[in-house]
Amino acid sequence: RKRAVHAWPGAPVATDEALRALLQRFYALQGERVETYRLFEEGHRAYLSSAPHYDFPRYRQLVHEVTAAFSGISREVLQLQGRLRDELGRPDLAQHLTRLQEREQEKLQLTAQLQLARQRVQDEPGVDTNQQEVRELKHRHCHRCPRPWGHPLPYRHPRLALRMETTPSPHLLWSPSIKTSPEPCGL
Repeated sequence: RKRAVHAWPGAPVATDEALRALLQRFYALQGERVETYRLFEEGHRAYLSSAPHYDFPRYRQLVHEVTAAFSGISREVLQLQGRLRDELGRPDLAQHLTRLQEREQEKLQLTAQLQLARQRVQDEPGVDTNQQEVRELKHRHCHRCPRPWGHPLPYRHPRLALRMETTPSPHLLWSPSIKTSPEPCGL
């Protein structure tokens, strides 16, 4: 049985089922983001382990695939925002997605800065300012960015062709039904 939900008098009508399906898709997209970040971090660790003759072509391919995955996720979230606002009459939820998208952009920038800082620490091990920069970026990364929800295993990333053969991160074992589970701060 469908129940109509009005955000305000005269607003478009959202059914519980339509809203639930849209939010479930959003949670799935957040799970894709979690997996994309995990693969990005694993790829960066593999890149660093190839020092001193870094395997840059392979890392560049990973960055290309990760960028494409994040771009596709963002486009789909923007579509969900539009549907929430225009079709389902939920501008309040659309605004939440807008803020989350901004925070995700911030997280991606911090991740890139952190990866560059980690390489500097490895390339110049005696420089204390590099190590301090990594600590500061980790702190900002863990305390200012959104905490996406994970997927139970097994999980195959739908947007990335590149696969890493490693043990999955612990945050992927958390239940997607727990909507506020934080990502561990172990970057």
